[in-house]
Amino acid sequence: MKAWFYENYIAVMRLIGTLLLLGGAALFFWGNTTNATVSSEVQRAAERVARMEARLQDSAHVPSVPKVDYAKAYSEHTKTQTRLMLILMILLGAFFVAYSFVTKRRSPDD
Repeated sequence: MKAWFYENYIAVMRLIGTLLLLGGAALFFWGNTTNATVSSEVQRAAERVARMEARLQDSAHVPSVPKVDYAKAYSEHTKTQTRLMLILMILLGAFFVAYSFVTKRRSPDD
């Protein structure tokens, strides 16, 4: 296995780099969904929440407590994580591809 890797390490490095770059591109397009799809889902969810809150207000009056929007915080967190993963994948992909062009060929005896 070690000898095979040393014989084909340029191809292996380019393959890994290409897969990471393609994964980064897929992550970019997956993370940037169209606003029409997202806004319609958000609108439906907001309508459901409004109906539930109206039902709860009718059943009992509870003193108002400041609400924390956990859904917004979670979506911001996932957007940030997606962007960081995208940056990491693209940088690693570019590094692997560049490394395959820069390094010299080594023998298995080294």
